[in-house]
Amino acid sequence: MRLVIELIEELEMKGGGYGLFTGCAAGDTAAAIVVEVT
Repeated sequence: MRLVIELIEELEMKGGGYGLFTGCAAGDTAAAIVVEVT
């Protein structure tokens, strides 16, 4: 969760845009989220 918040904060500092967060656990479970900050 902390990394997603850092992604949002970085996008805010850059004036908005899209960001992609990916992660995996135990080699067989994965998730991805696309964030848009305007």
